[in-house]
Amino acid sequence: MKRPRSTILVLVLFCAACGTSVPVLTDADRQTIAQTIRASNAGLFATGATNDLEAGMAFWVSDPQAYFVGDEALFLNRIVPLRTKAEIREVFGPALENRNATTYEMVRDHVAVLSLNHAVHVYEAKYAVTDTLGNTGNQYPMTATTIWVRENGEWKILHYHQSWSTEPQQ
Repeated sequence: MKRPRSTILVLVLFCAACGTSVPVLTDADRQTIAQTIRASNAGLFATGATNDLEAGMAFWVSDPQAYFVGDEALFLNRIVPLRTKAEIREVFGPALENRNATTYEMVRDHVAVLSLNHAVHVYEAKYAVTDTLGNTGNQYPMTATTIWVRENGEWKILHYHQSWSTEPQQ
């Protein structure tokens, strides 16, 4: 009777030793990742200043279907899901034709580092649009949540949701 128990114990220990370990995130890891996410988001914001949709699209994952179970939803524009990069281009391409730039000002943010390869960035910001005549309008408040994943060593957007007010900032 003793032999089966010891055999089971050895098997359990062997299986436990063979399992993959999850790397432990240190505070330094979290801080470094959070800084990288903030810098990536600033890079995304900077593409608005040049009105370059394709430069902005470079911040997105290459194959969203590799991440989602069921239909992907890359961008949630108010309550309308944009499932593909083509849909994002279809919605925002025409909107960019009547402006020279969109500038953003971060108000406050928080980055939740979930792992070495996954993070969530939640923030409040203000944005203003400069039209094709060079006139910059009022600033409007917005909030956003961005899911970032590390893909081939680079941080990419997997999902983005923003909400904004139609009332200008006072």
